[in-house]
Amino acid sequence: HQDKADLDMALEVYNLTLAARKAQPIRDNPAIAGTAETIGMLQFKKGNHDAAMSAFHEALEVKKEYQGNNTIDVARTLNNLANMHFSKGSLEEAMAMYLEALEIKRLCLGNDSEDVANTLNNIAHVMFTTGREEESLKAYGEVLRIRQSRQGNDCLAVGVTLGNMADVYIKQGNLAMARTCLEQSLQIRKTRQSSNHIENARVAESLALVHGKLGEWSKAEEALQEALQSRKLHPGSSESNILDAMNRITFVKGQIEASGRSEEVSSDVNVPKGQIFEI
Repeated sequence: HQDKADLDMALEVYNLTLAARKAQPIRDNPAIAGTAETIGMLQFKKGNHDAAMSAFHEALEVKKEYQGNNTIDVARTLNNLANMHFSKGSLEEAMAMYLEALEIKRLCLGNDSEDVANTLNNIAHVMFTTGREEESLKAYGEVLRIRQSRQGNDCLAVGVTLGNMADVYIKQGNLAMARTCLEQSLQIRKTRQSSNHIENARVAESLALVHGKLGEWSKAEEALQEALQSRKLHPGSSESNILDAMNRITFVKGQIEASGRSEEVSSDVNVPKGQIFEI
């Protein structure tokens, strides 16, 4: 409730600010565009997607008016508008705007900037959502290359990208590659995030699922035990979350007892690893 009240208050302030800036005799286009963009972000956080899209469109029009069509600011607003289309299920419109933003970013920044990686990430997610798995993997692979080259192999952004790639491999049924990506993602997250971070638990649970599909029940139990500890330490975990985690462990232990052994599948596979808003 407090968060909603804070958002409402912030929106009121920014709407008043935008109106005041528009009323000035000398038009301050950068300030107007920046305020409209902020209103768009706040409306998105409130779940008011139509209002958010309207604010982003206003920011885009103002930016094009005083900057031209091919600037980084324009590309970032296009990226945000594409996110809005994606959230509404308008995937073709989203892809068209992402591609336009990507073209501008490459023109202005080259092929290896973090801005380019952000939009490529969003493009990959649209491809994954529309069933274009191979194209999605190719785009995620480019995101991975950029992030590794700019931030190093063990940065959190690399871990996130590896997790995204694992989702694609799981959908394809390529469990060995999914396992490798998730193992690497989890290792990075454990070094870059606190032990009680909820994403550590989620990645560990995804890894356990893959181990289970491969019949690696001992490894599945190990991953689930890690997930359980993260959930126990996470302040937002409910009793239901903890109970679900414990039930998963009980199920896996039953599988181990039923098989009477713990089969392991070779993991000698080398891997070359939601929408990102920009301000």
